[in-house]
Amino acid sequence: MARLLLLTLLPCATLAWCKFSPGKDFPDRTLAKALAKKKQKQQKKSGMAWALDFDVKPYESAKLRSMAELVCNSYRTITGNLLDPSLVSAMGLLLPKALWDAPVACIIVSEKETVSPEDENVGTKVLYANLAALESLGVTNGEADHSLVIGQDCSKLRLSLPGSMPAGGKKFESNYNKKLPKVKGTAPQDADSDNSISVLAAERWALEEASFVDGSLRMTPVGVVYAYRSWTQTESGVKCMPGGFLVRNLKTTGVASGLASDGGGDGKGLPNSSPEVKVAVAELLRLKAELPPDMGG
Repeated sequence: MARLLLLTLLPCATLAWCKFSPGKDFPDRTLAKALAKKKQKQQKKSGMAWALDFDVKPYESAKLRSMAELVCNSYRTITGNLLDPSLVSAMGLLLPKALWDAPVACIIVSEKETVSPEDENVGTKVLYANLAALESLGVTNGEADHSLVIGQDCSKLRLSLPGSMPAGGKKFESNYNKKLPKVKGTAPQDADSDNSISVLAAERWALEEASFVDGSLRMTPVGVVYAYRSWTQTESGVKCMPGGFLVRNLKTTGVASGLASDGGGDGKGLPNSSPEVKVAVAELLRLKAELPPDMGG
């Protein structure tokens, strides 16, 4: 009986020995060793180091998200319209990102915190600026370099945008014109580089938010929002639009031929069916209509 049992188990033992002989790894063991080796190559980071490396994008910041939502909601409350057609499908959590990418420059300047008789811009700060606004001010990489403008004192930037609407005036104003300096050190230094821009036909309105004051809900001032869809390079007179569009010649019969785009630097440009091109063409038609007849208007 013992001999029969031994003869029965011997083939199984031989098979096991051949399959998993010394010097050969089990499949699971091989995988475990590979994962352990990969883990050793990866440098471990402490919680603080990970936090320092974590980059919050402007449209992901809780503070800037709330500002973006406040801008869009206030504009719609005042005018009954969307700030830009590109925001029509942006709801809830998508709204801050949509405003950041919108083809309309948007800047929020804070209320005055201090008063200086020498400089009217002392005490005001830039609370928000989207990608188009940063582009107009010469910041070529807005997502990475937004801190050059957002959070900065207006006096430091020489940005002469009041943080409150005129006393006794309306809380909303259109056709606002202003000359603004570019942010020093960010514009490309070439023959076409200008030091300032002229904003024409901008909209501005008082920005307020609801808050509890002395136990009651009140609207408290936040600052002033400035929105514009085009600007002019002061020295060259070239009209620009968000996304790298340049109004080359307003007298051309083909409106689209008056536009040029860098296409994000890839040299391909944007197709005519893209929303950005449609918005730019509509703005070009508006600008062309404002020209005198002898200039093609």
